[in-house]
This record gives sequence, C-alpha cells and structure tokens, in this order.
Amino acid sequence: MFEHAVHMITRTLVELMDLFISDLIPQAGVGGSIAAMEKVPVEVVYISVVFLAGVGIAFGVSLAFIASKFTVKMDPRVEQVREVLPGANCGACGFAGCMGYAEAVVGNPDVATHLCAPGKS
Repeated sequence: MFEHAVHMITRTLVELMDLFISDLIPQAGVGGSIAAMEKVPVEVVYISVVFLAGVGIAFGVSLAFIASKFTVKMDPRVEQVREVLPGANCGACGFAGCMGYAEAVVGNPDVATHLCAPGKS
C-alpha cells in the first residue's frame, strides 16, 4: 500500500514537471521548427558574462553595505578581560562562557571579578 502511494505521488510529480519543463526545453527533431546550433554566438556569451558580473557586483555591494549597517560594536575593554580569562567556557562563574562573563564584568560593576574557577586569581 505504501509503495503504491509513493508510486502514485512520484508519477504525479513527474507529470507536473513535464507540463512545466516541456515549454522550457526546445524540441528538435523530424518536422520540428527548432534547429540545433553547433556553436553559441559570441554575443550571447559576452552578454551572459556581463550580466553575471553585474549581478555579482550588485550583490557584493549590497552585502558590504548591509554588513557595515548592521555591524556590532564591542567595547575594547571586554576583549581585554576576555584575553585574561582561560577560555575554558565551562560556565563555573555562572555565565554563558568566558565572553558572557567578560561582558558582565565590564558592563556591571556589581559582578565579582574572582568567579572564574579555572582561571583562579
């Protein structure tokens, strides 16, 4: 029963794909109006290369703009504190890893600076 259902679904999908793809693929053969070309015209290759280069440049510029717009600015003191910590990311201090502890130490003066068990003093 399961195999029959899979076969029916597969056959339906193949028929649907044939409906859409048959218009995209040129049909060449006896009595067909489309002739196969031996070579692609150079103009088509040039237009394709220029179009793809333009799309690549446009996406690259837009990604660079978005990256600069949504950049996260970090306090340099957080990185200094993070360099002092051992980097074990064990959570023994009660924070989510060494970076979380460093951000808490810099951002909140009430957080004790001696909570890191692996780093000791």
